[in-house]
Amino acid sequence: MKVGEFLSKLGPFKWSLHNIVAHPLSEIVYLIGFERASNWIHDITAPDKMGDKEQQGVTDQKKWVVKIEYLDEADRYNDDLCVKLPDELMKQLGWEIGDEVEWGETEICEDWGEHKGFILSNLTKLAGENKDEGS
Repeated sequence: MKVGEFLSKLGPFKWSLHNIVAHPLSEIVYLIGFERASNWIHDITAPDKMGDKEQQGVTDQKKWVVKIEYLDEADRYNDDLCVKLPDELMKQLGWEIGDEVEWGETEICEDWGEHKGFILSNLTKLAGENKDEGS
């Protein structure tokens, strides 16, 4: 059995070896000049992509592609940009026009590798949930 195949069977712990051991080790190996070995350590500890959606914890996820654009024509001169979220996504998240949203950067680990990504947190909704818990 291959390492990735074995790791894929560990459920919620399938990324643990990769994140806890391989990331620091591959970074050290890279820094001392062994880039190929670093990439091998990184890649060998990534779980295999599994076909069983239930085992992956995947539900009916959807993907949206949006463009970064100017909020309106006047913003073209101020360099103020925005990302307009699709109505279906807004409804699914329970977000409303006017909610305060925070943008955070992150690393995303996919079955096929890692890439930079971002997290959007609805501060308005979180403040309301925290207020409800405190009551």
